[in-house]
Amino acid sequence: MSLAEECVRQVREAIDLELDYSADTLPLVDYYCRGLELDPDVMEWAARTVGAYFGEVVRRRFGCRWHVTAEGSLLWRLEFERCFLYFNPVGVVLELLLEGEVPGSNAAFVTFPEATDGLVPLLDRMPPVSESDNNNLSTRFEVLETVVDFLMNRKDETQPEIYDARYYAERVEAERRAERN
Repeated sequence: MSLAEECVRQVREAIDLELDYSADTLPLVDYYCRGLELDPDVMEWAARTVGAYFGEVVRRRFGCRWHVTAEGSLLWRLEFERCFLYFNPVGVVLELLLEGEVPGSNAAFVTFPEATDGLVPLLDRMPPVSESDNNNLSTRFEVLETVVDFLMNRKDETQPEIYDARYYAERVEAERRAERN
């Protein structure tokens, strides 16, 4: 059974509702997460299973691919094919469960630095949300939709049509080298 399927099973058992990998089910997952015990063993497992489910919802909606490494789930990422954007869904869930930033979670949406200049004002203009709503996958998904729309609308002929795994590997490695220096 995959981690995402395990999340579907857990939610079914906990709240007697079926998840179907659509964005419409994310409020159900948010509800499920609010009822979880926050001890370290449950937290790690929940972050991986719920993160895998969230990642699958995103992957199916936007055409992404998983980059999974044996080095641990905090280094996993979803890589978007039609625009340069990646993040770690497991890290997103971990931060939501802990209600704050977790160093090394790789939960942030990462794109080209030059795109960030236009994204920040756009995201600042979004309607404010309560702190509890900010800690929801459904809210993060809405923000992600805004980010993807922005990136797709600013693509030009110099950018590749498809960002492949090699492109991401080179870019992520270059970023890691820059961080170490």
